[in-house]
Amino acid sequence: MKFKSEVAKNEARIENARLMAADGDWDVQDFKALKVKLTKANAELVGKQAKLMATVENYEDDLRTGTTILSNLHIFYANSTLSEKQLIISSVFTGKLVFDKSGFRTIKLNRVVEDMLLTPSELQAKKIGRSDGNSESSYQVGAAG
Repeated sequence: MKFKSEVAKNEARIENARLMAADGDWDVQDFKALKVKLTKANAELVGKQAKLMATVENYEDDLRTGTTILSNLHIFYANSTLSEKQLIISSVFTGKLVFDKSGFRTIKLNRVVEDMLLTPSELQAKKIGRSDGNSESSYQVGAAG
């Protein structure tokens, strides 16, 4: 990691300065000032590394939670309040619902949900940059009950 290599460089600089000060090639006051500066820089680097690692761990937790919710969306929906159901529907269907005589539909699905609905061959086509042309079509939703 970049942080570890930078800390190691700073520690090597401190050691080189210590040797030069011990040999009389460098002023002891200059050595002390450099040591304080590099030790402070190392502490900041270690702090940044710890913060970055915490962010990565939080990201992994959020990803696990999101995957669980998406995998069990039908259960979460069934056990939700009306306002929670509205939030679920609005996050799955990014466009407005269009009502007609036979039911209702939406123009556009959320891209994540759209990708989840792809068949393996469609997913492979998307992976290599081909489109099957279905992404612009309307999605029909049957009326409940």
